[in-house]
Amino acid sequence: IFKISDTQSRFIQNVPPGLSYAKITLRNPIAEDRVQEIAEYYGLIMEFDTDSTIALYGEKSNIQLALKEMAPFFAE
Repeated sequence: IFKISDTQSRFIQNVPPGLSYAKITLRNPIAEDRVQEIAEYYGLIMEFDTDSTIALYGEKSNIQLALKEMAPFFAE
């Protein structure tokens, strides 16, 4: 039996034209400072939907690089 996630998929409205996006749901809320620093370094727009849900907007390659750097936060 699989555990069903409490979150449901939602369509993200108002994505800036020409940009890609990624939505991340973390197990536990994390400090905004470190994630904001990574997003700024890669030139991404970041929004917190909830304490543990982050939306990133920007160039696809930059989002991929930022996600690789944020990967340790996913295990926490």
